[in-house]
Amino acid sequence: MVENREIESSPVAASAGGGGAPLPGAILGMKLYRPPLPAGHIPRARLLERLNQSGCRLFVISAPAGFGKSTLAIEWLQQLPVDHRVAWLSLDERDNNLQRFLTYLVHALSSCLDEGAGDSSLEQLQAHQAHQPLSFELVLAPLLEELWQLKHPLVLALDDYHVINREAVHQCLQFLFDHLPPHIHLLLTSRYQMGVALSKQRLNRQLEELGQDELRFTHEEIESFLVGEGFSGLSADDIALVEQRSEGWITGLRLFAMAVSREEDPRLHIRALKGTEQFIADYLLEEVFARLGEELREFLLDTSLLDSFNAKLCDAVGQRENSAEMMELLRGKGVFLIPLNQEGTWYRYHHLFAEFLREQSSKRGTLRSTLVWERASRWYQNREQMQQAVEYALRANDLDGASRLVQGLSEEQLLAEQNLSQLLNWRSELPEQLILGRPRLVVVYSWALALSCQLAEAERLVGTLEQSESGENAFYRGQELAIRAVIHRGQSNLDQAQESALGALSLLPNESFGARIICLSILCNCFLSRGDLEQAREYNRQSVEEAQKSGHDLFELLMCFDQATLMMARGHLSIALRHIDEYTKRMYRDADTTSLGRLYMLKGFALWQQQNLDEAESWARRGIPIAERARDVSVVLGYTVRILIYRNRKDIGAAFNMLAEVERLMNLWDIPQVFYLAWLTTLKCDLWIYQGKLDLARSWLERLIDLYDSEKVWPPPYFHFLPGLIKVIYCRLLVADGDPLAAASLAARSAEKCALQQFSSYQGVALLYEAAAREAAGDRTTADKRLPEAIALLETQQVIFPFRELGDAIVEPLRRMGSNEFAKRMLEMICPASSPPQGDAAEQRLLDLNRQLNEPISKREMAVLALIASGLSNQQIADKLFISLHTVKTHARRINNKLEVRSRTQAAARARELGLV
Repeated sequence: MVENREIESSPVAASAGGGGAPLPGAILGMKLYRPPLPAGHIPRARLLERLNQSGCRLFVISAPAGFGKSTLAIEWLQQLPVDHRVAWLSLDERDNNLQRFLTYLVHALSSCLDEGAGDSSLEQLQAHQAHQPLSFELVLAPLLEELWQLKHPLVLALDDYHVINREAVHQCLQFLFDHLPPHIHLLLTSRYQMGVALSKQRLNRQLEELGQDELRFTHEEIESFLVGEGFSGLSADDIALVEQRSEGWITGLRLFAMAVSREEDPRLHIRALKGTEQFIADYLLEEVFARLGEELREFLLDTSLLDSFNAKLCDAVGQRENSAEMMELLRGKGVFLIPLNQEGTWYRYHHLFAEFLREQSSKRGTLRSTLVWERASRWYQNREQMQQAVEYALRANDLDGASRLVQGLSEEQLLAEQNLSQLLNWRSELPEQLILGRPRLVVVYSWALALSCQLAEAERLVGTLEQSESGENAFYRGQELAIRAVIHRGQSNLDQAQESALGALSLLPNESFGARIICLSILCNCFLSRGDLEQAREYNRQSVEEAQKSGHDLFELLMCFDQATLMMARGHLSIALRHIDEYTKRMYRDADTTSLGRLYMLKGFALWQQQNLDEAESWARRGIPIAERARDVSVVLGYTVRILIYRNRKDIGAAFNMLAEVERLMNLWDIPQVFYLAWLTTLKCDLWIYQGKLDLARSWLERLIDLYDSEKVWPPPYFHFLPGLIKVIYCRLLVADGDPLAAASLAARSAEKCALQQFSSYQGVALLYEAAAREAAGDRTTADKRLPEAIALLETQQVIFPFRELGDAIVEPLRRMGSNEFAKRMLEMICPASSPPQGDAAEQRLLDLNRQLNEPISKREMAVLALIASGLSNQQIADKLFISLHTVKTHARRINNKLEVRSRTQAAARARELGLV
């Protein structure tokens, strides 16, 4: 749709990181803030009438700098009817980064929609990494669905679109425009005409264009302006001369008015004007600038080097104390200050004026500019706004300063907080040579890459330590080995992980708590994965001692996860839950840290084992967004809880959808498959068994059993119990497939192995499965022997999930236990006294349809579809089903995708056609 000339981006703009990182509220507010009309504004009634009368969906206002493009856009938007909604986005060169552009675009449009709209798009953007391709179609699809449901007219205004020169952003906007509903309009302001790229819209009569000829002030408008500025004594000839010399250029008129405001006879000044428009512009700019006084000129030159500023920042960069008064004086003189927030505390200069000021500033030499940027960097650093601090340090070419800023985040702080997303975004803003030349930066970024599972890149970067002189330093050698331990564990090389961790511990100084704790945690996990619980507990004990010595409670939280995992492995589920509660309550902070997110998800998993489904889901939902923001692979654990709950509720379609979501996230993060593929495949096999797809499940389970029995790989770090789980699921498959003896034999061997490893909960699960398999094989005697053994291990910790999973297969052995209260409770759970009838005709039709669809429709989606077909709004559906509005919209979007339709109406018609409602 739009085409633009290439413009040079500044080094900072070109190096701007991904826009998917969480945006500071102040910055986001500035981008979305629509400025008010300037003081002394002259209404443009003739142009407003043209815009109002147009039936087009695309409006383009294009003219050189200073012709009032943005002012006209603001005036038009302000006079729209009250039922119109307006989304405003101010663009700059850094928005050529597609991820950044999309992030601001989604925020802008979401501001006009219901709460929660745009969340799905923003989640995709936050998960995206800069080195991966970004599909704007996938990001915008859920947002477009929200826009199609909007009943009110909406105008999306993109101010200063001329700064966009990247084809990907142009294509993104073209896609958006092509798919917007007819009641949503797009308004662009640009310094350049957009030429042939708008030909399609012109041919389709979708485009209303206003150029510089239309924007030029008429004689009457110029007269109104001059009278408003106090020049009431001018003759018609004087006004005509101003019109001739300014050619209706409003910025030139404003600058002229400022320049001659002190003249006793402005008419003499008017008659002295000569030359072209550009000559007049330069002349007037210099006239204004020269008349402001030296102190004010210095203030302007200093602050023009800042993207945005408030009084305190101006004080800091100019080492003055009167910036607030200076800004008030400039506002009074009408110098082109553009407010960036509602409170009027943050500003920028009009682009044209800023360009002039920067050109004047360059005449002072680079020393002053460098000094201003260094002071700005320190000011932001003192306020812990690291992104801006790093950016200004880079502008000042202060590589040491930039490196100090990042090195200031020590590896101790990094390892404690493990907020990797922000650090990886900073990395994209720093030159590679800056990192490679500074061993501490190499250490910090190697840790960040290793902990975010970017194993190949981490291995490459940490390898530079070994090649440099720092490789001889015991501290750096210890850090290198500690990082390699993380890499080897991620690669499933347990022997090398243990060797590296032990080597690191022998070299690292005692005060390197973070690296030592991570090494001990790696050793704990390695031995836990091998089934050596005692050795794992010993390394965990040491890591807890190190965490307590460090005095950093976040390290204690990290080790709490390992402790709780070991407790659950030993069958102490209730103790693990109490332990998690104790630590999370004692060390809760205002900000949810990565460690807390992991504990929330682990708590959800423990509660699921006790079949406390609502509470389990609540904790998983609480932990998932924390892990996603930190780019923490433990997020798979939280999604697992939700998948298992969907399966418990027999919503297999929703479970598969959740599996697809977590796979998509792992691909977006570029996580190696060793971290998640076997686990997710096991969950799929479990769901396939529920669907009766036994052959498909068998083929994958047998491969996985062979893989782990041969010890070709080890389970992922957060799923040490995966090999045992695979065999339990395979047992259920064998029973379902009519081979209970094979199932019983496999379950018995698993129980024996768990007993040797002291994994008592897993032993109890295996014994329960053996009891069910023996019952199916007709061996009641053995079944009646194994069931009490299983209950003895599971009852005390209320491990209930295997009873629900086995269902009818374990009912008869439970009945034969007679007076055992726990057996009675499990029997009541499986066979409630008044269970509703199952399988009506509509449910059978849904089952038949799902066999034909690529993605099955879940029961929850079916309920939403029925209510859509009955004519209920999204909010009414949310109220009726006791779910959030955002959840309803998500279900509606998935229903449309599965039925291959584009709207609610089409979905309802399709459902009736198929006999689903």
